[in-house]
Amino acid sequence: MERSLLNIQRQHRKRNTEIRKTTKIIDALDKNVIGRVLLLAWTTKNGHQGLPESNDIPTNNQETKAIDLTHDTDVNYLPNIANLSEEERRDIEIRSRDRYIPLNESNDNDGKSTKEPKEFEPNVESEVRLNKIKENLNKVENEFQNFRGDRKTRDTFYIKTDEIDNIQESIDNRVKRQIMSQMADFSSVKRVEPMVFLDGIRVEEAEKDPKILDDGVPSVLAETKVTLRLFGQGLTPRTVIAFTHDALEYGQPCKFLLKGEYVAKEDSVTPTSALFEFWAPSPIISSKLYICTKNLKPGILPSEDEEKYLHQGTEGWKILATHNKLMPLWVALILILACLTFSALFSGLNLGLMSLDRTELKIISNTGTDQERKYARAIMPVRDHGNYLLCSILLGNVAVNSTFTILLDELTSGLFAVIFSTLSIVLLGEITPQAICSRHGLMIGARSIMVTKAVMALTAPLAFPVSKLLDYFLGEEIGSVYNRERLKELVKVTTDVNDLDKDEVNIISGALELRKKTVSSVMTKMEDVFMLPITSILDFETMSEIIKSGYSRIPVYEGHRGNIVTVLFIKDLAFVDPDDNTPLRTLCQYYQNSCNFVFEDVTLDIMFKQFKEGHKGHMAFVHRINNEGEGRSLL
Repeated sequence: MERSLLNIQRQHRKRNTEIRKTTKIIDALDKNVIGRVLLLAWTTKNGHQGLPESNDIPTNNQETKAIDLTHDTDVNYLPNIANLSEEERRDIEIRSRDRYIPLNESNDNDGKSTKEPKEFEPNVESEVRLNKIKENLNKVENEFQNFRGDRKTRDTFYIKTDEIDNIQESIDNRVKRQIMSQMADFSSVKRVEPMVFLDGIRVEEAEKDPKILDDGVPSVLAETKVTLRLFGQGLTPRTVIAFTHDALEYGQPCKFLLKGEYVAKEDSVTPTSALFEFWAPSPIISSKLYICTKNLKPGILPSEDEEKYLHQGTEGWKILATHNKLMPLWVALILILACLTFSALFSGLNLGLMSLDRTELKIISNTGTDQERKYARAIMPVRDHGNYLLCSILLGNVAVNSTFTILLDELTSGLFAVIFSTLSIVLLGEITPQAICSRHGLMIGARSIMVTKAVMALTAPLAFPVSKLLDYFLGEEIGSVYNRERLKELVKVTTDVNDLDKDEVNIISGALELRKKTVSSVMTKMEDVFMLPITSILDFETMSEIIKSGYSRIPVYEGHRGNIVTVLFIKDLAFVDPDDNTPLRTLCQYYQNSCNFVFEDVTLDIMFKQFKEGHKGHMAFVHRINNEGEGRSLL
């Protein structure tokens, strides 16, 4: 009986001891990731047969040697508990971004403790162990809730009620204040670099604007400087990236990396993004570049770090592509010069050939020099199709100018390409050739007629239908047509450059006005005409006066100057002797030369035709109808 009582008391004391240990552990480690991991590691190892001894958990009375790391939220810190055995330490695991890091002290070849965490890739076994830990955590929490729900059991706790209430404090304050301050006798603090997980990328700066492929992947020009922004988690100032052509799953190690390791740009790292500057590598196997990342340990250079790069996956928003230039530099330069030459030729032909209308070409082919006639005959078959020629030249000019701009943009940056292409096309492709062809368009057009015909043949599918539409709506091209006024003005304005005399210009101008002018505008007034009265005697004095006048036809009047009765021809005086004093009336009656009377509104072309026929002589007297009085007056 006494032995049974002793056994009961011993069991009761053991039960109270377990309750006190449970209270201390739960009070210290509840709602804290590190504490739960320690608790689960111990319970998983011991199969829930009991809790650690009280001296395994630091208390408030123990002196703490922990480093205050509560201010650093960028990395994870995990203390080594000195009181745990090696076997217990090997079972402690944490999960950091889909990977388990056992906190064991591995030994190097010299047998020295490296105190570095050993990392290995996640697998099915690790997932099962994680689920088991979570299941153990739920069991412990349920057991603790049962302890707290039992009033009788709660009375046996050797803690104060306000301490139980303090369990509900915020995790940020309670965990850091209780756990970190109570962890005494640290042997080391190990730093675990977070694993990078990318959510996307964006090209911030590039020498040329990136292209967007069909699957949405940005493509930058190879061998150019690129600034890339990575978005995601786990990015730190020690994050390093590299590129590979291998398409792997997320988290797998990158084996075949391209040359180049790039550290995050200083002062560009935020909790969710970071900038990286690098020279875009040339595509070797594929144009797509997959990103591999790792976080360096403090004080280690990328070339000295032995950690493997981990692949970020093959999603489209995590891929960068590169593309080479369209062609080698020397080929691009040759094509640029060729495009600029053809641009100048088409621009000059547009002005030179189109300014030579068919009328002018016909004139040149009939009246020009032998060389000009040859040039005109070569151009006329092409020039007869004016709209077709115009459409072909313009299409060719636009095509070579566009090609020139594209090739120049591939070689240089956008601003320089715009400025250089504009100046080149304006100065060398427009102004200079048009200035030359405006003066020598006939020669240049004839010598480049084969190029013009080739361009017309190449652009026929588009240029020919458009030309027919222009002919239908605008009408067929006729050429330059000069009426009388324009032709007369043309003769006048070209007096300084042609070889016509002033009299010839006047004759030509007057001839062009025959149909418009009347006799009243060109006649000589009666008071200015040299005339003889019919009563005159053909003596020496009269004969001398007739010869001095210089006229071949002399009107003869009777009574007054307005009454013209006949005309004396100078040839009629050939057989007249001045000494005979022959009367003028006798001579006029003998020859009986009739007078030609016309009205004032008769045009000069009709009058000129009568003079040319000669039936009525080459002198006419103009009658004007006098509407105010009777009869008519002779002018």
